[in-house]
Amino acid sequence: MFKYLFNKIKKILFYKTYLVKRRIGLIFNINQNIKIGGKKIILPPGHLLSLYNVTHRKYDAFLPMVIKNIKYNESIIDVGANVGDTLLRCINANNKPNYYSIEADKYFF
Repeated sequence: MFKYLFNKIKKILFYKTYLVKRRIGLIFNINQNIKIGGKKIILPPGHLLSLYNVTHRKYDAFLPMVIKNIKYNESIIDVGANVGDTLLRCINANNKPNYYSIEADKYFF
């Protein structure tokens, strides 16, 4: 029972802290910096990837597992690449294929 309560309080505190940080970032237009496989991605202030990485540990984990055994000279196309986080995860899993990322939204491109 104590462990359940502790985890519940921890979760509530995390969300409250995250919301405060997010609001400050939005008000002062502060970009977010996150690391994926040793590479840094700069995200716009309101982007939710930093939240997903904490709350959904397996977020974006499926594709890197699928492409692990793809060989050279094969191509992978990421349509709707957003900020490129999936691309970095895939490259970390397997850097042999040719990767192409397409993002139509100028804000994220």
